[in-house]
Amino acid sequence: MTPKDRHVKKAPVADPHRYRAPALEKGLDILELLVAEHSDLSLSNIAQKLGRSTGELFRMIQVLERRGFVEQSRESGAYRLSGRLLSLGMDQPMVKTLVEIALPHMRQLSLEIGQTERSDRRLASDTVLRNSPRSCLAAPRILTNSAT
Repeated sequence: MTPKDRHVKKAPVADPHRYRAPALEKGLDILELLVAEHSDLSLSNIAQKLGRSTGELFRMIQVLERRGFVEQSRESGAYRLSGRLLSLGMDQPMVKTLVEIALPHMRQLSLEIGQTERSDRRLASDTVLRNSPRSCLAAPRILTNSAT
């Protein structure tokens, strides 16, 4: 088993009817390695662990850094994951339903303790879904920056 095999999940055997994207696979290999390592890695360490040359990975790392997926340590020059993957995952609709799940419980608690509840959710850069009813049974309002 090579170092690459220990750290990165192998893609399924290629189906001749599917497209291959070697550059994308290389980038995903880097991200998966950084997740598995839990520590900063230099470009040469990344190349060694993936069984690739530093020249082959240099531009890929630069693009991942420019796009905000990896960060380079100012002290050591080594690379680590940024919070961008987590941020993308949290923006998925499945996660956004947390407000929808919590709201009935918030309303019930609000009724029991006699306090109003409020939860805001940003829908776009200038739009907020506000659940801040004077009565706990009021419907949510959609506000733009000019209305907040």
